[in-house]
Amino acid sequence: MKIGVNTFGLASCLHEDFPGTFQSLRTIGYTTVEPCIIADEAYNIPKEQVIAGLKKSGFEQAFWLGSEAHEKIAGVREMGFEVIGAHISMLDLLPGYFDAAVPYLLKIAM
Repeated sequence: MKIGVNTFGLASCLHEDFPGTFQSLRTIGYTTVEPCIIADEAYNIPKEQVIAGLKKSGFEQAFWLGSEAHEKIAGVREMGFEVIGAHISMLDLLPGYFDAAVPYLLKIAM
């Protein structure tokens, strides 16, 4: 059986120790990950603006920027996790975000 976790609920743990959190998850039996991704590049949101907003809310490690997601996904795969999907954030806050984000996320998922 595959047991997975969404990164949103791990915000404080990932903030404190990103690789260590994944090592602990692997040790206790988690095998799949669903990251929360903000497709910053798909919607032309300046990276600095997104990072500042995430830091202000305390979620800078819970959400992965699309511009950095491919590298992070590769890293968690190297740690033995399967990436089974993605939680897309901010859909309801930005007009046209879904139409811009889906093709972009499909591109970075490969």
